[in-house]
Amino acid sequence: MGVSRIGAVGFRELLRGPEPLVCPAAHDALTARLIEVMGFNGLFIGTSAAASIGHALPDNGSISVTDILEFAGAIADAVGIPALADADDFGGQPLSAYRHARAFEQAGIAAVMFDDRSPLGRAGSTVAARAPGPEPLLSRPAMIDTIRAAADARSDLVLIVRCYATDRNDNLDRCVAYGQAGADVVYPGGGLRTADEFSNLASMVDKPLMTTLGNNMAVSRMKESRIAVANGGGLVNIALGAVERALIEFKNTGAMAAAAKGALSAAVARQLTRSPLADDNARKYNLVR
Repeated sequence: MGVSRIGAVGFRELLRGPEPLVCPAAHDALTARLIEVMGFNGLFIGTSAAASIGHALPDNGSISVTDILEFAGAIADAVGIPALADADDFGGQPLSAYRHARAFEQAGIAAVMFDDRSPLGRAGSTVAARAPGPEPLLSRPAMIDTIRAAADARSDLVLIVRCYATDRNDNLDRCVAYGQAGADVVYPGGGLRTADEFSNLASMVDKPLMTTLGNNMAVSRMKESRIAVANGGGLVNIALGAVERALIEFKNTGAMAAAAKGALSAAVARQLTRSPLADDNARKYNLVR
C-alpha cells in the first residue's frame, strides 16, 4: 500500500513551508525514484503521462480516471515523498468525484488536482484546428458541487482545483468559489499571469496557490506571489529525446557509444531499484545467504 495519510499530512506541511514546493513530473516509477534521490520533496504525475506512457494516446480525455489512478498509484507506491496526481475532471460530477477521492486516497496519493473543463474542452485540447473562443467549462454550480463531494469523501487527501476560465474576472470569481467549496489549493490556470495578479488572488481566496514552472514565473518569484506549489513537466520528452538519439546512432552505426555517455551511472541506477523489503524477504526465505 501507499502512504496516503503520511503523504497527505506531509504535503500539507510542505505547503506551509518557507519556500514553494516544487514537484517535478514523474512519468514512471524510476523517474519518481530519481526525483526523490535528487532531493525533491514532492512529485507530480500528469494525465499526459498516464495517456502517453500508459497507452500512447494524447492527453485529451481518452483515458478514464480509473486508468489515471492505476498509473499514478503504482508510481506513488514506489517513493517515500508525497505524490500529486492530476485527475482531469475527477469524473465531472459529484458522485464520481466522491468515489474517486476515496480511491485516490486509498492508493497512497497525497494530493489530487482536477479542473473545470467540460468533456468537449478536454477532447479538443490537443486538436490543432480547434475552434477559437473560450475554453468550454463546467457550470460554476456543477463544479462547486463536485468539489464539495470530493471534500466530503476524503480524510486527508489534499484537493487542488484548477480553473481554466480565460476571462480574468470569471477566473477570480471561480477561484474564490472553489476555495470556499473545499479546495485546499487553487490553481488559476486560465486567466492569471503576473505576480501581482497571483498576490491579489491569494488575498481574496485565502488559500495556497499553484502554478506550472515556466508558464508564469521563475521559482524565485513564486514566494512573493504567494504561490505555494508548482509542478514541472517535460521530463518524458527529454527522456524520449535521449532514446531517439540512441536509436538513430544505433541505426546508423550499429552501436550506441555516443548516446551511452549520457547514460545514468551504475551507482544511481542501483539506488533507484534497491528494495530493502525485497532484500529482507530474499534472506527470510533462504534465497540468498
